Amino acid sequence: MLTIDEGTERAVVDTIVYALPDIVRGITATRGRLSPGLRTPQLRALLRVARDEGLTMGDLARHIGVSFAAATQVDDQLVELELVTRERPANDRRVVRLKLTEH
Repeated sequence: MLTIDEGTERAVVDTIVYALPDIVRGITATRGRLSPGLRTPQLRALLRVARDEGLTMGDLARHIGVSFAAATQVDDQLVELELVTRERPANDRRVVRLKLTEH
């Protein structure tokens, strides 16, 4: 797991807080199109991926307090909304790492 110092963590939190209005606008814009909007587990997952980009599905499940199956379902929804991508390292195709998209 990535360890960051307090100053870097504060900068990450500030960046997320600054981006929240854009995130909310994006959620609202997709409401009638792809999804009824992001629910709490989806938003928690999105924020966790933003904080720890490259984490695995198992890590995501532990961090947001849901089962692996529920984390996969939440991630499916984020992938469908084009907010997150799944990447598989060439050296171990069993591992899935989550990354934010430009959206």
